[in-house]
Amino acid sequence: MDMYHFVSKWTFKAPLPAVWDAIFDSDQWPEWWKYVEKVTTVEKGDAQEIGTVKIFEWSTKFFYTIHFHSRLIENEYGKRLKGEAWGELEGTGLWTFEEHDGLTTATYHWDVSTTKPWMNFMAPILKPLFKFNHDIVMKDGEVGLRKRLGLD
Repeated sequence: MDMYHFVSKWTFKAPLPAVWDAIFDSDQWPEWWKYVEKVTTVEKGDAQEIGTVKIFEWSTKFFYTIHFHSRLIENEYGKRLKGEAWGELEGTGLWTFEEHDGLTTATYHWDVSTTKPWMNFMAPILKPLFKFNHDIVMKDGEVGLRKRLGLD
């Protein structure tokens, strides 16, 4: 399995609670994030949603799709969300949030490995394409959230 470490930073002229709410409510991502095809809750967690398991179905800019489960393992309101993923991607995702001078920054750390045999086989050649695709998908999420927040 090939490991990937991605960091994406989104900055908005918006209050932190609005950014937090949109990112936390991943069930709504398909409404504003072009490459998120479907989010399905398969197990409910506690009152803070710790332990909630969802299936994420993503399309990509290129010729492949990605499906994985994710369980929320940390939820510190307004500061951080952390999940663990398994399926076609395995690893952890961490959103952190900061607000300064009317700007809210949401930073996403995605540390995953691929489990699809063809992806692992082709990784020596396609790894730059996978990174490029990730960057496109994340940029589209930022653009979609900006529109969702009424900033464009």
